[in-house]
Formats: sequence, structure tokens, C-alpha cells
Amino acid sequence: MAMTAGMGMQMAGGIMGGIGAGMSAAAQKRAADFRKKEAAYHAQVLEIRAKETLAVGQRAAAEAVRQNEIAQSRMLAVAAASGGSASDPTVENLVSKAAGEGAYQQAVALYSSESEARNLRNQAKLVSYQGAENAANLSSLGNATLLGGFAGGLSKAGSMYTGR
Repeated sequence: MAMTAGMGMQMAGGIMGGIGAGMSAAAQKRAADFRKKEAAYHAQVLEIRAKETLAVGQRAAAEAVRQNEIAQSRMLAVAAASGGSASDPTVENLVSKAAGEGAYQQAVALYSSESEARNLRNQAKLVSYQGAENAANLSSLGNATLLGGFAGGLSKAGSMYTGR
């Protein structure tokens, strides 16, 4: 069978389709790599924010303790200046309540920061998972594009030889 101009064009079209499919698949694989790296970076930023949140919470807890100690010291100083005794039951009761309030404020500061940090870490895990899934989907799409392009090329080649 002699090759006609139409057959040559069909063959060129099949080859071009295969090349185009290969280029499209390569672009989709690059996009998959980018998505994965982007997600990893975003997850890393969230992890850093979680650590910063914990540090801020620890500092707030330490400040709550310091402020409470100042308040207790002032209570004792005022009691002593007024001629009372630091061991007076009323003074001891006030100091004890202040200590309890200080412990509560410290616990609230720590809990709040730990809770926010936990949420940030969970977001980081979710972002990593989504990035991996997006990358896998894009990679699969690239493979499908490549296979589809080659199948189209083979189909054109087959129809060229069968005359359809």
C-alpha cells in the first residue's frame, strides 16, 4: 500500500497528538509536585505558628503567676501596715483565694494556648494530606492524559492502515 498525502497527515497528526499528550502529562506532573511542595510549606508554617502559640501561652501563664504573687504580697503588706497580722484568718483567707485565682488564670492561659496549638497542628496534618491527595490526583490525570494521547495516536495509525 502506497503512502498518500492523507495518510502522511494522519500519521503526523497521531505523532503530534502523542507529543501533545506527553507535554500535557509532564505539565500535570510538575503541577502535582508543586502542589505537594506548597502543602508541605503551608503545613510547616502552621507547625511554627503552633509552637509560637504555645510560647505565648506559657509567657501569659508566667505573667499570671507573677501578677498574682504581686497581689498576694500587696495584701500582706497592707495587712501589716494596718496593724494586723499576716497570720490573721481573714488575711490568710484572702491570700488563699488570690492564690487560687492565680492558679486558675495560669491554667486558662496554658489551656487556651495548647488548644489553639492543637488546632493548628491538626490543620497542618489536613493540609499535608490534601496536598498529597491533590498531587496523586494530578499525577494520575497526567498518566491518563499520556495514555489517552498514545491511544489516539495508535487509533489514527490503525485507521490509516485499515483505510477508515
